[in-house]
Amino acid sequence: MTDEGYYWETGDEKILREEFEKYSAVMDTFCEALKDLPPNPGETAESLGDRLERLLIEKFGGKKK
Repeated sequence: MTDEGYYWETGDEKILREEFEKYSAVMDTFCEALKDLPPNPGETAESLGDRLERLLIEKFGGKKK
């Protein structure tokens, strides 16, 4: 099991809350990205996935692997 909030290791609630805030910010950005993704009638699941990937890369400033 992995403790991504580091609470098990540290017992520090402040660190745990900070980690939760990071995840909340990522989820908020993801939800906003979905709002910016208009539907394309007749689109395949694959092309929708590709569009979503491009949008998220743009929103998060990453690069496609």
